[in-house]
Amino acid sequence: KRAAGTELTEHIDTAMNALGSAAAYKMISGGNPEKVSETFSGDDKLMYDDLINDMQRNGCHLDEATNARCKEISEEIIKLSSDFNKNVTESLPVVEVGDELATLSDFCKKYGITIPEDNILQFRGYGLYTKIMKFCPVESVRRKTFINFSNVAKDNLAILDRLQTLRDERAALLGFKNHAAFILDNNSKVFLFFLFSLS
Repeated sequence: KRAAGTELTEHIDTAMNALGSAAAYKMISGGNPEKVSETFSGDDKLMYDDLINDMQRNGCHLDEATNARCKEISEEIIKLSSDFNKNVTESLPVVEVGDELATLSDFCKKYGITIPEDNILQFRGYGLYTKIMKFCPVESVRRKTFINFSNVAKDNLAILDRLQTLRDERAALLGFKNHAAFILDNNSKVFLFFLFSLS
């Protein structure tokens, strides 16, 4: 099944590259995807419905101009998300734990955390942050960690605003009230596909 699915995906990618996404969707859906879907059964129907769902969520069923705008939005979202993560990684927030050092020894041993001689923890990404926020028994350390981590990479505030605007615009173009509705719709379909695959 996996090999067949991979082969189908490769054929679809070839068709989309050759014809364009809108033309490929029209060819695959026959202009009436629900009717075409009825001609399949079992795993074939599941695979076809999943394919149509993915293409519709990418705007392939829309007119050329709207489809192009959906592509532009998706590309900008990918770039902004990358910039957001880069800002967090490069900001390297720090937390001083000198006053709480005596109470952290068991916690640090358990989670493999080494405290430098200057008693300042430096964060590289979310790994250490997650350990402290979930498992550190010292409330003051969790509080300082949260505050310091929240106040780095302030450029990300503008990125978050732009991401929200773009996601809501894409959702509206695809016929949804907002980005949350767009995500929930897909989660529901994925769950139904999962249940169908078990039957």
